[in-house]
Amino acid sequence: MAMNIPPDVYFQSFWPEMTIDSAITLGRLLPWQPLCDTHLLTVGPKDEDHDRYHLRTCGSSFDGGDELRFDTENLLLVGMVLTIPDKASSDPSVASRWLSAPLIEGLPRLGKFIGFNLDPMDVRHVVPGEPDRLICVNEGIAETASRFRLSVANDVEMFFADGGYCGWGLTNPARHLSCNAQHPNSISLDMEKAVACLLFEYFAVVEYDNIERLNDRDHALHKSLMDLLGRTRTCQGAGALSARIEDILDRFYD
Repeated sequence: MAMNIPPDVYFQSFWPEMTIDSAITLGRLLPWQPLCDTHLLTVGPKDEDHDRYHLRTCGSSFDGGDELRFDTENLLLVGMVLTIPDKASSDPSVASRWLSAPLIEGLPRLGKFIGFNLDPMDVRHVVPGEPDRLICVNEGIAETASRFRLSVANDVEMFFADGGYCGWGLTNPARHLSCNAQHPNSISLDMEKAVACLLFEYFAVVEYDNIERLNDRDHALHKSLMDLLGRTRTCQGAGALSARIEDILDRFYD
């Protein structure tokens, strides 16, 4: 299904509570590679001073929710820092509906210079396959909503329903796994699938519904995490995942 006319879109700010009007500029992509760990997706300039970056951009800031930054001159999207939700969705049909939505390439452009605050998404979906996908969306989107996906960077899409921004997707998440945003974690293609399996297993264990069990120092979860840690330590390209599991173990079981 082709979409030839850039649709008007909007972002919903929770503070101040308002709708942020935007439009799509077709054929533009962010030039940076996505970088992710188990709780954040980052796309943007990696060597630029943080304060200087925020002075030349506007939009939402990470300290108030998810971050979308737009150039103050042309108002085009220039970078993002998005939270991977702790809560997993139990409805696989949600992911399939998004993956079947039309896809266009372009960048959102704000209607005016403005600052706002953007809530993170509600739930995450992991979709193993060829390719693997991580999908993070808001709950409660009507099945009948008019949906489309906007490709904004390599392997990164933003999701819109009835014009409203309500999710995002990352293709090949293991390929973009990183210990931190300054040092991308490169892995060979033949190891990527093994890392993806470990990453998805981590998401199944460290999940919102298990937080209480972690707080109670649950023995079965501890055993699962230790087993997973052992396998990540021997898997090339899974260093970022090992570091995160060690953090979890130190936090809940030390």
